[in-house]
Amino acid sequence: MGKTNKHKTKDSIANGKNEARDHSVGEMLKRERTKRDISLDEIAKETKIAKMFLIAIENDDMKALPGGIYTRNFLRAYSGFLGVDEDIITSQFNEQFNIKPQSIVQHERTKYDDRQFKRLKRRSLRIIGLIVIVLLALGYVTWKYSPMFRAAAVVPQPQLNDKQLGSSNVGALNDNPSTTMKPDQKPQTMQDKTSVLDSQEAERVLLDELEPISAPSALSLPLQSLEGVEIANASSAALESTFAVEAIEDVWFEVYIDGQEFTRRMLLAGELRVYKYGQSNRVKLGDISHFRFQDGVEFLGQVSSRKAYVGFVNFQPGTLAQSLASSLVRKDVVDGVNPRSN
Repeated sequence: MGKTNKHKTKDSIANGKNEARDHSVGEMLKRERTKRDISLDEIAKETKIAKMFLIAIENDDMKALPGGIYTRNFLRAYSGFLGVDEDIITSQFNEQFNIKPQSIVQHERTKYDDRQFKRLKRRSLRIIGLIVIVLLALGYVTWKYSPMFRAAAVVPQPQLNDKQLGSSNVGALNDNPSTTMKPDQKPQTMQDKTSVLDSQEAERVLLDELEPISAPSALSLPLQSLEGVEIANASSAALESTFAVEAIEDVWFEVYIDGQEFTRRMLLAGELRVYKYGQSNRVKLGDISHFRFQDGVEFLGQVSSRKAYVGFVNFQPGTLAQSLASSLVRKDVVDGVNPRSN
Protein backbone atom coordinates (compact mmCIF):
# COMPACT_ATOMS: atom_id res chain seq x y z
CA MET A 1 0.00 0.00 0.00
CA GLY A 2 2.68 2.51 1.20
CA LYS A 3 3.15 5.86 -0.48
CA THR A 4 0.62 5.14 -3.24
CA ASN A 5 -2.14 5.86 -0.69
CA LYS A 6 -0.82 9.32 0.19
CA HIS A 7 -3.42 11.30 -1.75
CA LYS A 8 -3.94 14.93 -0.74
CA THR A 9 -7.59 14.58 0.17
CA LYS A 10 -7.73 17.67 2.35
CA ASP A 11 -11.47 18.00 1.89
CA SER A 12 -12.05 15.32 4.56
CA ILE A 13 -11.11 17.83 7.27
CA ALA A 14 -10.90 21.19 5.50
CA ASN A 15 -14.59 20.97 4.65
CA GLY A 16 -15.57 19.33 7.90
CA LYS A 17 -14.99 21.96 10.59
CA ASN A 18 -18.29 21.19 12.29
CA GLU A 19 -17.38 17.54 12.38
CA ALA A 20 -13.92 18.37 13.81
CA ARG A 21 -15.58 19.96 16.81
CA ASP A 22 -17.32 16.65 17.58
CA HIS A 23 -14.18 14.52 17.31
CA SER A 24 -10.71 14.79 18.81
CA VAL A 25 -7.57 14.97 16.68
CA GLY A 26 -6.66 11.39 17.58
CA GLU A 27 -10.10 10.10 16.57
CA MET A 28 -9.98 11.93 13.23
CA LEU A 29 -6.52 10.60 12.36
CA LYS A 30 -7.43 7.06 13.41
CA ARG A 31 -10.60 7.20 11.31
CA GLU A 32 -8.67 8.42 8.25
CA ARG A 33 -6.09 5.67 8.72
CA THR A 34 -8.76 3.01 9.09
CA LYS A 35 -10.59 4.31 6.04
CA ARG A 36 -7.40 3.86 3.98
CA ASP A 37 -6.70 0.46 5.57
CA ILE A 38 -3.18 1.44 6.65
CA SER A 39 -1.52 -0.19 9.65
CA LEU A 40 0.41 1.67 12.35
CA ASP A 41 3.49 -0.40 11.56
CA GLU A 42 3.44 0.86 7.99
CA ILE A 43 3.10 4.50 9.10
CA ALA A 44 5.86 4.07 11.67
CA LYS A 45 8.16 2.66 9.00
CA GLU A 46 7.47 5.47 6.52
CA THR A 47 7.46 8.42 8.94
CA LYS A 48 10.20 7.16 11.31
CA ILE A 49 7.83 7.79 14.25
CA ALA A 50 7.81 5.20 17.02
CA LYS A 51 4.61 3.15 17.07
CA MET A 52 4.04 4.00 20.75
CA PHE A 53 3.82 7.69 19.84
CA LEU A 54 1.35 6.99 17.01
CA ILE A 55 -0.85 5.08 19.46
CA ALA A 56 -0.59 7.96 21.95
CA ILE A 57 -1.68 10.46 19.25
CA GLU A 58 -4.71 8.37 18.31
CA ASN A 59 -5.64 7.99 21.99
CA ASP A 60 -5.09 11.73 22.70
CA ASP A 61 -2.63 10.71 25.41
CA MET A 62 -0.57 13.87 25.88
CA LYS A 63 1.39 12.42 28.82
CA ALA A 64 2.89 9.73 26.61
CA LEU A 65 4.11 12.27 24.02
CA PRO A 66 7.47 14.09 24.30
CA GLY A 67 5.79 17.50 23.98
CA GLY A 68 6.87 20.74 22.31
CA ILE A 69 8.15 20.73 18.76
CA TYR A 70 8.49 16.93 18.73
CA THR A 71 4.74 16.39 19.17
CA ARG A 72 3.93 19.00 16.52
CA ASN A 73 6.33 17.36 14.07
CA PHE A 74 4.78 13.95 14.77
CA LEU A 75 1.30 15.33 14.07
CA ARG A 76 2.37 16.99 10.82
CA ALA A 77 4.19 13.90 9.59
CA TYR A 78 1.28 11.58 10.49
CA SER A 79 -1.42 13.80 8.95
CA GLY A 80 0.77 14.46 5.88
CA PHE A 81 1.17 10.72 5.31
CA LEU A 82 -2.63 10.29 5.42
CA GLY A 83 -3.14 13.22 3.05
CA VAL A 84 -4.88 15.34 5.70
CA ASP A 85 -4.31 19.10 5.96
CA GLU A 86 -1.38 19.45 8.38
CA ASP A 87 -2.13 23.07 9.38
CA ILE A 88 -5.76 22.28 10.26
CA ILE A 89 -4.72 19.25 12.32
CA THR A 90 -2.09 21.30 14.19
CA SER A 91 -4.53 24.14 14.83
CA GLN A 92 -7.21 21.72 16.07
CA PHE A 93 -4.63 20.01 18.32
CA ASN A 94 -3.57 23.36 19.86
CA GLU A 95 -7.19 24.29 20.45
CA GLN A 96 -8.02 20.90 21.93
CA PHE A 97 -5.17 20.98 24.47
CA ASN A 98 -5.06 24.77 24.96
CA ILE A 99 -1.53 25.10 23.56
CA LYS A 100 -0.17 28.43 22.36
CA PRO A 101 0.87 28.51 18.69
CA GLN A 102 4.59 28.18 18.09
CA SER A 103 4.85 31.69 16.63
CA ILE A 104 3.49 33.23 19.85
CA VAL A 105 5.77 31.08 22.02
CA GLN A 106 8.79 32.10 19.94
CA HIS A 107 7.84 35.78 20.13
CA GLU A 108 7.45 35.67 23.93
CA ARG A 109 10.72 33.79 24.36
CA THR A 110 12.58 36.28 22.13
CA LYS A 111 11.23 39.26 24.10
CA TYR A 112 12.19 37.63 27.40
CA ASP A 113 15.72 36.78 26.22
CA ASP A 114 16.18 40.34 24.89
CA ARG A 115 15.27 41.79 28.29
CA GLN A 116 17.69 39.46 30.05
CA PHE A 117 20.47 40.30 27.60
CA LYS A 118 19.97 44.06 28.10
CA ARG A 119 19.98 43.57 31.87
CA LEU A 120 23.24 41.62 31.70
CA LYS A 121 24.72 44.25 29.39
CA ARG A 122 23.85 47.08 31.80
CA ARG A 123 25.40 45.16 34.68
CA SER A 124 28.59 44.58 32.67
CA LEU A 125 28.83 48.28 31.85
CA ARG A 126 28.47 49.18 35.53
CA ILE A 127 31.23 46.75 36.48
CA ILE A 128 33.51 48.11 33.75
CA GLY A 129 32.80 51.67 34.91
CA LEU A 130 33.63 50.74 38.51
CA ILE A 131 36.87 49.08 37.42
CA VAL A 132 37.89 52.21 35.47
CA ILE A 133 37.13 54.47 38.48
CA VAL A 134 39.14 52.25 40.85
CA LEU A 135 42.08 52.08 38.45
CA LEU A 136 42.08 55.86 38.06
CA ALA A 137 41.91 56.30 41.85
CA LEU A 138 44.78 53.85 42.40
CA GLY A 139 46.84 55.55 39.71
CA TYR A 140 46.27 58.96 41.28
CA VAL A 141 47.13 57.72 44.79
CA THR A 142 50.25 55.99 43.50
CA TRP A 143 51.39 59.10 41.64
CA LYS A 144 50.45 61.59 44.36
CA TYR A 145 51.87 59.77 47.36
CA SER A 146 54.77 57.81 45.93
CA PRO A 147 58.23 58.32 47.55
CA MET A 148 59.57 59.91 44.36
CA PHE A 149 56.81 62.52 44.36
CA ARG A 150 57.34 63.39 48.05
CA ALA A 151 61.10 63.61 47.55
CA ALA A 152 60.63 66.08 44.71
CA ALA A 153 58.06 68.12 46.68
CA VAL A 154 60.22 68.55 49.83
CA VAL A 155 63.15 70.89 49.10
CA PRO A 156 66.05 70.62 51.61
CA GLN A 157 66.57 73.80 53.61
CA PRO A 158 70.09 75.19 54.04
CA GLN A 159 71.62 74.90 57.51
CA LEU A 160 72.26 78.49 58.74
CA ASN A 161 73.92 79.53 61.97
CA ASP A 162 73.94 82.73 64.00
CA LYS A 163 77.23 83.86 62.62
CA GLN A 164 75.94 83.76 59.03
CA LEU A 165 72.54 85.46 59.45
CA GLY A 166 72.37 86.65 63.02
CA SER A 167 69.98 85.58 65.72
CA SER A 168 67.09 87.73 64.44
CA ASN A 169 67.22 86.21 60.97
CA VAL A 170 67.23 82.73 62.44
CA GLY A 171 64.15 83.57 64.53
CA ALA A 172 62.35 85.01 61.51
CA LEU A 173 63.21 81.94 59.47
CA ASN A 174 61.88 79.61 62.15
CA ASP A 175 58.65 81.62 62.45
CA ASN A 176 57.83 81.16 58.77
CA PRO A 177 56.16 77.73 58.29
CA SER A 178 56.66 77.85 54.56
CA THR A 179 60.45 77.87 54.78
CA THR A 180 61.12 75.27 57.47
CA MET A 181 59.69 72.11 59.01
CA LYS A 182 59.66 70.92 62.56
CA PRO A 183 62.07 68.04 63.18
CA ASP A 184 59.35 65.63 64.38
CA GLN A 185 56.81 66.56 61.67
CA LYS A 186 55.82 63.83 59.16
CA PRO A 187 54.39 65.20 55.91
CA GLN A 188 50.77 64.27 55.07
CA THR A 189 50.61 61.26 57.41
CA MET A 190 46.87 61.08 58.21
CA GLN A 191 45.72 62.11 54.74
CA ASP A 192 48.17 59.59 53.26
CA LYS A 193 46.83 56.73 55.37
CA THR A 194 43.16 57.67 54.86
CA SER A 195 43.49 57.88 51.05
CA VAL A 196 45.37 54.59 50.83
CA LEU A 197 42.84 52.84 53.11
CA ASP A 198 39.92 54.22 51.06
CA SER A 199 41.44 53.00 47.79
CA GLN A 200 42.24 49.59 49.29
CA GLU A 201 38.65 49.28 50.58
CA ALA A 202 37.25 50.17 47.15
CA GLU A 203 39.52 47.59 45.54
CA ARG A 204 38.48 44.94 48.08
CA VAL A 205 34.76 45.58 47.43
CA LEU A 206 35.34 45.26 43.69
CA LEU A 207 37.27 42.01 44.08
CA ASP A 208 34.56 40.59 46.38
CA GLU A 209 31.95 41.23 43.68
CA LEU A 210 33.99 39.69 40.87
CA GLU A 211 35.66 36.91 42.86
CA PRO A 212 33.99 33.44 42.54
CA ILE A 213 32.41 31.88 45.60
CA SER A 214 34.75 28.90 45.57
CA ALA A 215 37.95 28.03 43.79
CA PRO A 216 38.05 25.00 41.46
CA SER A 217 38.38 21.83 43.53
CA ALA A 218 39.99 18.46 42.89
CA LEU A 219 36.53 16.88 42.50
CA SER A 220 35.05 16.43 39.03
CA LEU A 221 32.17 14.65 37.34
CA PRO A 222 30.99 11.94 37.44
CA LEU A 223 30.25 11.82 41.19
CA GLN A 224 29.78 8.44 42.85
CA SER A 225 28.83 9.96 46.22
CA LEU A 226 28.57 13.34 47.93
CA GLU A 227 31.28 12.67 50.49
CA GLY A 228 33.41 15.80 50.78
CA VAL A 229 31.19 17.67 48.31
CA GLU A 230 29.68 21.04 49.28
CA ILE A 231 26.02 21.46 48.27
CA ALA A 232 25.21 25.06 47.33
CA ASN A 233 21.66 25.19 48.71
CA ALA A 234 21.58 22.54 51.45
CA SER A 235 23.71 21.15 54.26
CA SER A 236 23.19 17.57 53.11
CA ALA A 237 21.30 15.56 50.49
CA ALA A 238 21.19 12.18 48.80
CA LEU A 239 23.03 11.95 45.48
CA GLU A 240 19.85 10.98 43.58
CA SER A 241 18.10 14.19 44.75
CA THR A 242 20.78 16.52 43.34
CA PHE A 243 22.07 17.83 40.04
CA ALA A 244 25.62 18.97 39.32
CA VAL A 245 27.37 21.16 36.73
CA GLU A 246 31.07 21.42 35.94
CA ALA A 247 32.64 24.22 33.90
CA ILE A 248 34.94 23.04 31.12
CA GLU A 249 36.01 26.64 30.48
CA ASP A 250 35.26 29.98 32.16
CA VAL A 251 31.54 30.54 31.50
CA TRP A 252 28.52 32.47 32.80
CA PHE A 253 26.04 30.43 34.87
CA GLU A 254 22.80 31.15 36.77
CA VAL A 255 20.75 28.85 39.05
CA TYR A 256 17.36 29.55 40.65
CA ILE A 257 15.71 26.96 42.91
CA ASP A 258 12.18 27.55 44.24
CA GLY A 259 12.46 31.16 43.04
CA GLN A 260 15.66 31.86 45.02
CA GLU A 261 18.92 32.81 43.29
CA PHE A 262 21.86 30.60 44.35
CA THR A 263 24.42 31.26 41.60
CA ARG A 264 24.68 34.17 39.18
CA ARG A 265 28.28 34.64 38.16
CA MET A 266 31.19 33.40 36.06
CA LEU A 267 32.26 29.83 36.79
CA LEU A 268 35.98 29.14 36.46
CA ALA A 269 37.24 26.27 34.33
CA GLY A 270 37.15 23.08 36.38
CA GLU A 271 34.74 24.49 38.98
CA LEU A 272 32.08 22.01 40.19
CA ARG A 273 28.74 23.11 41.65
CA VAL A 274 26.16 20.72 43.22
CA TYR A 275 22.53 21.66 44.02
CA LYS A 276 19.68 19.89 45.77
CA TYR A 277 16.50 19.69 43.69
CA GLY A 278 13.57 21.89 44.73
CA GLN A 279 9.96 22.14 43.59
CA SER A 280 11.05 24.38 40.70
CA ASN A 281 14.53 24.39 39.17
CA ARG A 282 15.87 26.85 36.60
CA VAL A 283 19.25 27.43 34.93
CA LYS A 284 20.74 29.80 32.36
CA LEU A 285 23.93 28.89 30.45
CA GLY A 286 26.30 31.35 28.82
CA ASP A 287 27.56 28.61 26.46
CA ILE A 288 26.18 25.06 26.77
CA SER A 289 29.31 23.58 25.15
CA HIS A 290 31.37 24.72 28.17
CA PHE A 291 29.48 22.49 30.66
CA ARG A 292 29.27 18.87 31.82
CA PHE A 293 26.18 17.72 33.74
CA GLN A 294 25.04 15.02 36.17
CA ASP A 295 21.37 14.40 37.01
CA GLY A 296 21.15 12.44 40.26
CA VAL A 297 23.28 9.33 39.80
CA GLU A 298 23.18 9.61 35.98
CA PHE A 299 26.24 11.24 34.40
CA LEU A 300 25.09 13.18 31.32
CA GLY A 301 28.46 14.54 30.25
CA GLN A 302 28.57 17.30 27.63
CA VAL A 303 25.00 17.70 26.36
CA SER A 304 26.08 19.64 23.24
CA SER A 305 29.46 20.44 21.70
CA ARG A 306 27.96 23.28 19.66
CA LYS A 307 28.47 26.78 21.07
CA ALA A 308 25.03 28.13 22.00
CA TYR A 309 23.66 30.56 24.56
CA VAL A 310 20.77 28.92 26.43
CA GLY A 311 18.16 31.11 28.11
CA PHE A 312 16.23 30.02 31.17
CA VAL A 313 15.44 26.28 31.21
CA ASN A 314 13.00 24.75 33.71
CA PHE A 315 13.42 21.09 34.67
CA GLN A 316 12.57 18.45 37.27
CA PRO A 317 14.57 15.48 38.64
CA GLY A 318 15.44 13.12 35.80
CA THR A 319 14.55 15.57 33.00
CA LEU A 320 17.65 17.79 32.85
CA ALA A 321 19.04 16.31 29.61
CA GLN A 322 15.64 16.32 27.88
CA SER A 323 14.93 19.91 28.96
CA LEU A 324 18.29 21.16 27.70
CA ALA A 325 17.86 19.31 24.40
CA SER A 326 14.36 20.74 23.95
CA SER A 327 15.70 24.23 24.66
CA LEU A 328 18.32 23.80 21.94
CA VAL A 329 15.66 22.62 19.48
CA ARG A 330 13.49 25.67 20.27
CA LYS A 331 16.51 27.94 19.79
CA ASP A 332 17.24 26.30 16.42
CA VAL A 333 13.66 26.92 15.31
CA VAL A 334 13.87 30.59 16.34
CA ASP A 335 17.25 30.99 14.59
CA GLY A 336 16.01 29.21 11.46
CA VAL A 337 18.38 26.23 11.88
CA ASN A 338 17.33 22.68 10.94
CA PRO A 339 17.66 20.61 14.17
CA ARG A 340 18.41 17.47 12.13
CA SER A 341 21.57 19.06 10.69
CA ASN A 342 23.24 19.22 14.12
